[in-house]
Amino acid sequence: MNPSVSVITPVYNCERFIGETIHSVLQQHYPNLEYIVLDDGSTDRTGEIIQSRFRGFPIHYERQNNVGEQRTVNRGLLMAKGDYFMVVNADDPLLPNAIDHLVEYMESHPDILAGYPDWNSIKEDGSLKSHQSNGEYDFVRMVAYHKCLPSVGTMVRRKEANGILRDDSFRHVADYDYWLRLALRGELGRVPETLASWRHSPNQVSHDRGNLMAGEHVRLIDKFFGLSDIPANVLAVKERAYFWTYLVAAYLAKDSLRVRYIEETLARSAGELLHIATYRTLLEHARYILVR
Repeated sequence: MNPSVSVITPVYNCERFIGETIHSVLQQHYPNLEYIVLDDGSTDRTGEIIQSRFRGFPIHYERQNNVGEQRTVNRGLLMAKGDYFMVVNADDPLLPNAIDHLVEYMESHPDILAGYPDWNSIKEDGSLKSHQSNGEYDFVRMVAYHKCLPSVGTMVRRKEANGILRDDSFRHVADYDYWLRLALRGELGRVPETLASWRHSPNQVSHDRGNLMAGEHVRLIDKFFGLSDIPANVLAVKERAYFWTYLVAAYLAKDSLRVRYIEETLARSAGELLHIATYRTLLEHARYILVR
């Protein structure tokens, strides 16, 4: 029998794209699928579209008062019953046969807690903007260079992730925080196939660059290195991790806070600038920002 898979879609005011995304999940034709769609108090036609267009389809749909994306995702995580789960955002459709390929990878790699695929960055009209690959999994690199490797289309073993929820004090970096904490439990892995999409929109939260987002990156790394179960090889790159965190924060911040983060970056730069890997990573970050 096929392992069961729970797909969770949190949605808030996404009438333009919710139909396409739900259709992309249903068109997977995976035989053992639980699909949970949670409407976080949308004020547009989102709920109407779901209830009229997808009436009679195998979707568990609920509407709630607005509590924010992270609490909505957490509710879905607690509801999910599948052997595996995925969070598929309301404007980020899956590619055909994604679930089959992800399950095949997870079943053939029983020690991997989560598998993340390559993905396409798409424009608002759904056309291709760029192809993205975050590279092979390396926990030390993920921390040291402040680079979140899992992204859209990631599949997780539910029981192994039990008890790990999104930190709803974060608005912008809750996913990165989640993957860091999951990685402390075991290995993640890259699925070398393009199976998901991320829709580029100038109005979305992830592009709301500013002091709040910058500060969250710093708070995230403070929180992570405050945990008690960090392995020695990750602790060894703490100074490098702060260098890259402050560099990212300086890029995002404005006015006097940007100056402060630049100063923090420069204070940690002496040793870092001697490493050739620093320049490779700078190019990686620049390319990611430009093409995403």
